[in-house]
Amino acid sequence: MRRFGRFVEQAVESSNIPLIVLQAIILVENGQLDPNYINKNTLATGLLQITPNTATDTVFREKRANKLTKEENAILTRFGIDASKYRSIAPKLDANGKQQKWYSSNEGLLITQNQLISPEINISIGAIYISQLIDEFTEDNLVRMDKVILKYNRGINYRVPSLNTSELIDNTTSIEAKNYILKGTGKYGMLETLA
Repeated sequence: MRRFGRFVEQAVESSNIPLIVLQAIILVENGQLDPNYINKNTLATGLLQITPNTATDTVFREKRANKLTKEENAILTRFGIDASKYRSIAPKLDANGKQQKWYSSNEGLLITQNQLISPEINISIGAIYISQLIDEFTEDNLVRMDKVILKYNRGINYRVPSLNTSELIDNTTSIEAKNYILKGTGKYGMLETLA
C-alpha cells in the first residue's frame, strides 16, 4: 500500500473520506495490490476494481453536483479526461426506460479501461465514488458502512434495501456480496483490522 500512499493521501484529502475506509476497500477489492488487474467477467479494473461505466457515471454525478474539486479536475485533465464534456452527456435507457449508463453521444464512455489502470486516476475516481456512497448512506449522522460496501460490490445501479446490518446480510442472496460485507465491516474485517 505504501507505493500508492501519495495517491491515497491525495484522494482522501480531495474527496474528504476517512483514510481507513479507502485503504480497507482497496484491500478487499485487490488484496494483491496489482494496479493492472482486470476482472475478466466484469471488466472491473485496477486497485479499486472500477469499471469504465462506473467511473464515467461517478465523474458525471460529481460534476453535475458541482462537487468536483480543482485537484480532482486536474488529475482528470492530466489523464485526458475533459470534465467539461460532461454537460452534454445523456443517459442511455433500456427498453423499459430505466437508466443504464452515461455515455457521450459522440464518443462513447469518457473514461476508458486503460485510464483506470493508472493507480492515480483509479484511486481518485474510486475515492469520489466512495464519498458519494457515504453521502447516500449516512443515516442520522451515522455512516452505514455495510450499505456503502454492499453497493460498492454490487454496482452503481444496485438498490440497497432498508434493513439493519444483520437483516441486510441475511437477505443478500449473493454469497460474494455477503462475504464482501463481512470482509469490510465484520468482526476482524478490514475496517477493524486497520483501525
